Amino acid sequence: MLDALIADDISTRPGGVRARCGSLVLAVDCPERDRERLEALETPAVIWAQLEARDEEFLLAGFSSHERRELYRALRRIPGIGRRSALAVLDCGEQRDILRAVAGGDADFFRAVPGLGAKRIGSVIAELAARYDGVLPKPLAVPVAWYVQAREGLCAAGMSVEDAEERLEDVLAGAEPHSAAELYERAGEGG
Repeated sequence: MLDALIADDISTRPGGVRARCGSLVLAVDCPERDRERLEALETPAVIWAQLEARDEEFLLAGFSSHERRELYRALRRIPGIGRRSALAVLDCGEQRDILRAVAGGDADFFRAVPGLGAKRIGSVIAELAARYDGVLPKPLAVPVAWYVQAREGLCAAGMSVEDAEERLEDVLAGAEPHSAAELYERAGEGG
């Protein structure tokens, strides 16, 4: 079983990265979030990998962490969730965001994923809730997509992820915001 790749060089390609591992150059599909992280790593770099066979070809999926790969594997075990859908779910947010959406039954969080209708979204929520039972984070009082938008906006403005999440938690402890923009503005003001 392939567990990880040690890449001597990583470069961008459509839908993922190219990883040079010794004399091999491998095409690795990955979510955009993981691609950005993998490109930023100093080499040699670890790419957590999932090797899959389809028809007469082998496909590699790569992730920036062991936890994201495990979430991908959990998604792939859900009937009706294919490779592309699983990768797209991982692009909705960080692992904790996806699990927050599961904990809160936030079906809207998954609606942007191509090919996921209401029935499949229900399956994703139910299956991941069962798989991660006991370790799901506390649900948010607002849609998870708002939280992700606000956090990413704060980070783009120069705030660290930790500081952005702390500010957002402070805002959510008070009066509930009515939009992602309001959540972002209030967190940017210091809570």
